[in-house]
Amino acid sequence: MATVQVLGQLREPSAVPSLIPLVVSPRQALARASSSALTVICGQSFGTDVSRWAECGNPTSTSARDLAHGRYQTPGSARALHRHP
Repeated sequence: MATVQVLGQLREPSAVPSLIPLVVSPRQALARASSSALTVICGQSFGTDVSRWAECGNPTSTSARDLAHGRYQTPGSARALHRHP
């Protein structure tokens, strides 16, 4: 579970496909940690909705391209994209 948390803190986009199946883990702590990490990485929160998370993990989606270029969406922000320092 610590690895999942670190991936979220690092905002590692390449981890998204590996984290997605974990949001429905029967181990509740792992599911919550995975969802939290994905929320940080993708800048959106989809809870246990695997298909919505898959959109974030799709390398051809706009959000995935933004992540790869150091831009990410911040939930509730007036500006859709921000430059990651």
